Amino acid sequence: MSVGWGQNCVDGVEVELWEGCYNIEETTSFNLNSTNLTGQISEQICELVHLTYLNLGNNNLTGEIPECIGNLIYLSEFYLWDNQLSGEIPQSIGNLVNVYNLNFSGNELTGEIPNNIINLENLNRLHLNNNQLSGSIPSNIDNLNLSKLHLSFNNLTGSIPDEISNMGNLFELLLNDNQFGGEISENICDLNITWNNSNFNISNNQLCPPYPECIENYVGYQDTSECEEPSLCDEGYTEIDGECYYQSDLDVLQDFIDNSQGGDNPPPSDLSPIELCGQVWIDGRLVNLYCSGDDLEQDESYIDFELDIPESIG
Repeated sequence: MSVGWGQNCVDGVEVELWEGCYNIEETTSFNLNSTNLTGQISEQICELVHLTYLNLGNNNLTGEIPECIGNLIYLSEFYLWDNQLSGEIPQSIGNLVNVYNLNFSGNELTGEIPNNIINLENLNRLHLNNNQLSGSIPSNIDNLNLSKLHLSFNNLTGSIPDEISNMGNLFELLLNDNQFGGEISENICDLNITWNNSNFNISNNQLCPPYPECIENYVGYQDTSECEEPSLCDEGYTEIDGECYYQSDLDVLQDFIDNSQGGDNPPPSDLSPIELCGQVWIDGRLVNLYCSGDDLEQDESYIDFELDIPESIG
């Protein structure tokens, strides 16, 4: 890096950034972290097209990240952590195909995580935590070869993508303090994470049980007020008053009720299917249906089926 301080920069050869002159052709590293920088990031920084290292972390920078930042295609490390940067992450971030470590944590960034972030095939560590990001995690996040994914303390929603379970090199996954919902796939147990609260944190979300066995001890607090109560019944069965009934059998009974409304003695139109006539169920399947007064103890259970028997009985 070639730097001159307190002098006039040479046009076309140098750019001035925070009172320093930086040679466009020779500057490959730019490190002013923890130097009390203020103001906005000048677009002139994008002229340093040979940069491989850019660190402006732990300062008091404000404003937005310049869109032209995507011109720095040779960057391998890019740090803007702990500033006061706002606005959205520029779409041009997808041009930084050589970046290995990207850390924008501890700012006031808004908007969604750009989908083209998955173009960063060399990205190993992604830190976007402690911002105000919204939207969901890109579903094809597994295109990235990440070892660390830190998205905690944002306003992210949606479910945790099942594709995360394909990220074989991931050993830190921090998603806590967001608004993630839905259920977590059992496939998350395929990750090579050493399960503890330091490497894995999903607490303070809205994730619903049941939780995969590998993470049961690391779920933390979850707001489950919007979660559906887990069903006692297998797929294809419906729970009614604590018992499981085969839904197709219930549908047939409902068709009987609907088709009988034109008869002389129809059942009430709002009758529950399991209250129709006399029924015998075994293991959740309807095996007998008695709708004749001769077969029942109470004659008032007799129903006059004047219409066609529903085809669904087949």
